[in-house]
Amino acid sequence: MTAHMLEHMALTLILGPALAAGARVRLRIPAAVALVQFGLVVAVLHVPVVWNAVHERPLLQVCADVLTLASAALFWWPALSVASPLGPIGRTAYLMVGMPLMSLPGVVLDFVDHPLYRGVSVSQQHRGGALMWGVGSALSAAVLVAAVWGSLVREERDVAGAGV
Repeated sequence: MTAHMLEHMALTLILGPALAAGARVRLRIPAAVALVQFGLVVAVLHVPVVWNAVHERPLLQVCADVLTLASAALFWWPALSVASPLGPIGRTAYLMVGMPLMSLPGVVLDFVDHPLYRGVSVSQQHRGGALMWGVGSALSAAVLVAAVWGSLVREERDVAGAGV
């Protein structure tokens, strides 16, 4: 479970933001849709029957990882892409709403008193939940600060360039 959580944190909190930050195109997907789809992907992949199936079949594992990365990149795009329509306040609000979506399954895993997944003990589940909730929240907060800072710097540069 620890390896699974570390893998998902790498996909959602390192690679996803990196892909989104590098995107120079303006996606025609509203921020609310990006937010909801990410929350659904995270939630559904942690439903016990889905989690068990994914971890018993290597092809499903690859599909789940690709889905997680694509969903994360789409989620992070409104907050990190230079082509995003959201300003600094919009980016901040978006991420403040989105951060709990990543933490909620970790909270559940950390506090449930029985195993949810086949082959995973309660202590492994608690450790995975703590990683997702604690470390995931800290990494999300770091990306939030970086996103808002970058947005403010771009806005300041635009104002200075316009001579206002």
